[in-house]
Amino acid sequence: MNELFRRLSVMSWNVRGLGDSEKCDVVRDAIASATPSVCCFQETKLHDVPAPKARTFLPTTLANSFHFLVAAGTRGGILTAWNASSLTLESFISR
Repeated sequence: MNELFRRLSVMSWNVRGLGDSEKCDVVRDAIASATPSVCCFQETKLHDVPAPKARTFLPTTLANSFHFLVAAGTRGGILTAWNASSLTLESFISR
């Protein structure tokens, strides 16, 4: 088996909002501790995720490679981040 697939790990988290800086610190520290290859967040409640905001809750290994869907009002928001040294996004579908 390919070495990459033996070490591929995925974290999925219903974060219930990333607007609070203290919560962002907790999320970033938990991700850094788990070192996932892919991290999927539900209920981010974010309407935009510019790079500086992403760096508040994503460790550097994930902060430059992510795709998100905006929240609708105070509901929703999905973000998927991945380690670009291990994986490459070739395409995505948003619905």
